[in-house]
Amino acid sequence: MYQEWKKLAPSFEPPELLSPKGMSYFDRGHAVITPSFMLHLQGFRNHMASPFFVNHGESKLRGYRGAYEAIGVSFGPYHMMGVAADVTVPNVDVEVVAKEAKKFGFRGIGIYDTFTHIDLRPRLVDKVFEWDNRTQNA
Repeated sequence: MYQEWKKLAPSFEPPELLSPKGMSYFDRGHAVITPSFMLHLQGFRNHMASPFFVNHGESKLRGYRGAYEAIGVSFGPYHMMGVAADVTVPNVDVEVVAKEAKKFGFRGIGIYDTFTHIDLRPRLVDKVFEWDNRTQNA
C-alpha cells in the first residue's frame, strides 16, 4: 500500500493527508484517498512550486477524515470520500491558492483564514463551487 502511495504522491507521507482514523484504516491496508485525488494533489503541489501542508497546525483533520471526526460545524463529506484537503501554502495568500486551484481543475474551493479547501467533487454540473468563510475578509 505504501509503495502505491509513494508512486501517486511522492511529496506526501500518509500522516500528512490522513486523520488518526484514516491512518488506522491505511495501516490495515485500506485506500482511503482516491488515486485520482492523490495524483491531482501532487500535480497541484508541483504547479505551486512550493511545498504545502495539509494536516498543519492544530488540526489533524484537513485531509481524509472519518465520519465521526468533525471539524468546526462541517463533517466534510468530500473529506470522508477521500477527494478533499485543506491546504496551507507558506507565504502564499489563501486567495492566490484558491485562484491557482481553480485554474488547476479543482471543483470545490473554499477560502478560510489560514487555509484553502480544495476538492474534486463529482462534476454534476459544469460549475466550480467556491465560498469564502474567512472571519475577517480582506
